[in-house]
Amino acid sequence: MATRRTLLAVSATAAVGLTAACGPAAEPPEIPDEGLTEALQAALGLRDAAERLGLEEVASDHTAHIETLNRILAGPEPEPTAVEALDDAALAEAESEHADLAAEAALSAEEGYAVLLSEIAACRGAHVETLRTT
Repeated sequence: MATRRTLLAVSATAAVGLTAACGPAAEPPEIPDEGLTEALQAALGLRDAAERLGLEEVASDHTAHIETLNRILAGPEPEPTAVEALDDAALAEAESEHADLAAEAALSAEEGYAVLLSEIAACRGAHVETLRTT
């Protein structure tokens, strides 16, 4: 059975492959998509907040996103988005906000990256539901 981390890595590889297969052979942009950088910054902040609250499964999902986004962006890791979450409810609110931002970024993403941003948004949405039911 495939793990979420495996599925995310396969999706990222497919997204990059789709970019190459769907158009003329052109050089990829220096930074593939601004939404990817913002998603990485949010993942860093959300992971740190989840770790502070002892939510290892949530933190693990964000770590998988961070690893995938770092591979795609291939640059220095940016500063994390500040996430002030002192309890599960506050983290759920932050996850919801950043899920919406990732979904918005997916709508305007360059070729191939929309799938990855959509999956990140969906994962954050799942965290919201999980945190609200605990």
